[in-house]
Amino acid sequence: MTSYLGVEPDHKKFALWAKKRDIFLNPDVAFLVPTKRMGLGVYALKPLKKGSTIISCPLASAISPYEKNVETSTSPSASAIAAAIPQSKSSSGGGSSGTLHNSVLVDNTLRVCLRLMSELSRPKSTMRPWLECCPRMPTHLFGLSQEVLERIDLHSAAQCTQWSNVGQQFTEINADALWERAQRIIAEYPDIWPADICTAELFAECLTQILSRNFHREEVPGQEGPYLLPGVDFVNHSFTQTNAEFTMHGGGRAHNLSFDVMALRDIAKGEQVYYNYGPISEARFFLEFQFLNEIGGNPHDALRFSWNALESLARATLDSNLDVLAPAPSAAAKAVTISSSSLASRIKKLQRLSLWNDEGLFVTAAAPVNPDDEAATAASSNETDPSEGTTSASVRTYKGFSSDLWNAVYLLTSIDDRAFEDIENTLSRHWECSKSVVKSPVVRNMKVLIGLRAGALSAALQKIEQALGDATFMATLAQPRHDAIRMLAQAHKREERILQTIVAALA
Repeated sequence: MTSYLGVEPDHKKFALWAKKRDIFLNPDVAFLVPTKRMGLGVYALKPLKKGSTIISCPLASAISPYEKNVETSTSPSASAIAAAIPQSKSSSGGGSSGTLHNSVLVDNTLRVCLRLMSELSRPKSTMRPWLECCPRMPTHLFGLSQEVLERIDLHSAAQCTQWSNVGQQFTEINADALWERAQRIIAEYPDIWPADICTAELFAECLTQILSRNFHREEVPGQEGPYLLPGVDFVNHSFTQTNAEFTMHGGGRAHNLSFDVMALRDIAKGEQVYYNYGPISEARFFLEFQFLNEIGGNPHDALRFSWNALESLARATLDSNLDVLAPAPSAAAKAVTISSSSLASRIKKLQRLSLWNDEGLFVTAAAPVNPDDEAATAASSNETDPSEGTTSASVRTYKGFSSDLWNAVYLLTSIDDRAFEDIENTLSRHWECSKSVVKSPVVRNMKVLIGLRAGALSAALQKIEQALGDATFMATLAQPRHDAIRMLAQAHKREERILQTIVAALA
């Protein structure tokens, strides 16, 4: 059976379906309207006042990992998953005779993916009128062989996979591992997930839908998401033309929770409705939404250093005998010795202390520091405590970019275990490395670390350009894969610009 995903984006048909599910669509708004550059969009048919509700989707009409009391006849997969979600995390391991594996179902994205796969394998699915409106998302890198991933430097052993923005995000999505788990479920419940329909290709289709259409509730522990919200997911993104916002209402005893799109300002007739998808990098826009913003159009683009990337780059910095950006260290600036186990222990302690957020730290090029401010800060930092850190005389910006990475390089590569233990009790989210210690070997190690990341990215770009120029190789891939690889190169180049700014600041 050919997937019916995106085959018939019909506004009237969707509106009738939405009404039956208590999804409110403002009658003065047109949905699923073709646009020049963004596929389908949402437009005002009449002037909309600030505060107007454009779309409202109740929680009961959403698809999420937390669905309960779903009729088996309506959605057999939802009821099966709800019944099988472990009540206690203490039990783990395999199961049979209709018992799903705990280790398989702990991933919320996989639960939603399995739900979509089941719905798309059922011609008479109750979700079909919505799914027929959801455009296919073929410009992705999921499901590629290791040989192909090696050609574009995204295989598991590649330094760029460990260190680049795209590589970190690609690794964390971990589509291959999700598919391996999905196959265990498919094999166990063939009546719900027919193996001849629920293939790797359908899995990738469903995963891309979740990545591009999901919403989260970060403020609700244990219920963060992902949520798929029919209707709400039709609104396009803009950083500069935002005229609407995504919000939530209700959720208490008196009113059911709803996910709403509200007008941020008056919206003129014929104007497209946009909201801001949030402070995310170009790497995420590429991997999740399959587009990139205009060059310089994303104020939130930054170098990401996940905790794993920090550990790997710190280890490589400590092991490096070649500093491509700085002269050889003097005897006075001799690098400290930190074992791999000690480095791993430091990373765990910093995670536990929440020195940065769960995703690691993000570094953007900052405005140059005013020399007078530098002098004042340097003077005040003469009164630092023994921890060599402070919350007042801090390096919020130094040499043109934010201080978080200076803190990381200092704590992970530039002090021995005894010094780290002395500092450990003073560390908090507000701790800052004082300027008095931002000197060799910290500066030298920063140059090595940034140089290693820049070198890995440059090598990856060369490999991608070689792959794109190999007609025989590219002929083995479908056209959407060609587009994805070209977009991968563009995303790397966006990251390279940020790295070049920092390299120049360090010179």
